[in-house]
Amino acid sequence: MRKVWTDDGNISYAAAQWFLLEGEYKSINDQAIIEKGDRARLAFFCMLAALMAWGVCASVSGVWFPFSCLLEIFI
Repeated sequence: MRKVWTDDGNISYAAAQWFLLEGEYKSINDQAIIEKGDRARLAFFCMLAALMAWGVCASVSGVWFPFSCLLEIFI
């Protein structure tokens, strides 16, 4: 069994994330699960690429978004 470490101690949630990211869901041989898993992996990698692109653009331009202003929206 794989050991998984999480910040909040929810081991089953972290194990499910690894199950999805490593593509182990394809071993279930259920077409609906495979399609949903593929879409979820695509969404994860697209969001990761967008975050990395934002970081590159921010570091090249030298303009960083002040995240503290987001708190003003909720206050």
